[in-house]
Amino acid sequence: VLVVTPSLRAVGNIVTGTDEQTQAVLGQGALKHFDKLLWHKKNNIQKEAAWTLSNITAGTTLQIQSVMDAGLLPYIIDVLGRSDYKTQKEALWAVTNLTSGGTPQQILQLVELKVLPPLASMLTVQDAKVVTVALDGIHNILNAAAKVSEQVVSRG
Repeated sequence: VLVVTPSLRAVGNIVTGTDEQTQAVLGQGALKHFDKLLWHKKNNIQKEAAWTLSNITAGTTLQIQSVMDAGLLPYIIDVLGRSDYKTQKEALWAVTNLTSGGTPQQILQLVELKVLPPLASMLTVQDAKVVTVALDGIHNILNAAAKVSEQVVSRG
């Protein structure tokens, strides 16, 4: 734990940089460790891991897909629904960033993984900023669903 927290913070700081810097971290296979970090016994490590992933999901659609391909969405959704409040806020940002920059198909995969109940539960907190971020995520999900619906109708 003495090394995990500062190491995770360093990686998190790198992925707050450019898309190229984030891609360099992803290219080194960093995501393969995040399932364990999101379920770590220490809340602070869970929070740092969720924060790092929120910065990755703020990246390109390919970077978002890397998070998805690593199988991390169920872990992020789990953290959003069950962790301490500070960690939930970081998971909320990870989800909302994905809904903001992801493709409609990526966003709908979140819905298939049942993100809406824990996302909606964030609407009840006493923090206007958190409620706004949750509303943004829900709004983005609805927009993605409308785009997919339009595509289906135009093909039909």
